[in-house]
Amino acid sequence: MLMRVERITKRFEVEGGTLKVLDNVDFSVDEGVFLSIVGPSGCGKSTLLKIMGGIEKPTSGRIIFKGREIKGPDRKISMVFQHFALIPWLTVWEQVELPLKARGIDKRGREELVRRWLRKVGLYEFMNALPKELSGGMKQRVGIARALAVEPDLLLMDEPFSALDELTADSLREEILELWRSETHVKSVVMVTHNVEEAVYMSDYVVVLSRRPSKILGIVKIDLKRPRDTRSPEFYNKMDEVYSVLSS
Repeated sequence: MLMRVERITKRFEVEGGTLKVLDNVDFSVDEGVFLSIVGPSGCGKSTLLKIMGGIEKPTSGRIIFKGREIKGPDRKISMVFQHFALIPWLTVWEQVELPLKARGIDKRGREELVRRWLRKVGLYEFMNALPKELSGGMKQRVGIARALAVEPDLLLMDEPFSALDELTADSLREEILELWRSETHVKSVVMVTHNVEEAVYMSDYVVVLSRRPSKILGIVKIDLKRPRDTRSPEFYNKMDEVYSVLSS
């Protein structure tokens, strides 16, 4: 087991009282799996992912990562954000290099890692470009390279394709799966998405959350061979299974 999400509850202080977003959410992330989290809009999916990454603190419960409780951001957990989270005045090279600097990696080591990952995501020729000069897909590739360059054990992705056109999203989904299977140190991936088809296509397991305050309605195992045919009866059956849990 790589991570254990133990009885996570999250409340926010709001005008007039408290808002309960997550209610006793409990599941595990094993090594070697791609796990997606789906649920209605506003149910707390992104909040849960931030708690798993040590960015947000739970009201109660705990996150166990590699056998120990995490109290804040962990060097072996990286995150890809929905809206890219690029710094406007930094070049592509500098965006990927920044977290490596923060971790104290020497200049030679940083150069090797940045060069390697910009090549893997097809942006080496754009190393000197600023975010304003990039398409949406290119911006997300920068975010992916930045997350993977630090060689994490766990990659968290918060609706990473939702801001992209469908052709670009399709391409990036394939690239992520290929990189995860053959090119990275990443042991497992957890992705938040509102897109059930995307979750079934990419995942080994789909965690289904209820409306707020979110509980786990069910966990669907996606035992389909890869590459997956989105037009096959088996694929549609798995989508129906996820939808049926969502509507339960």
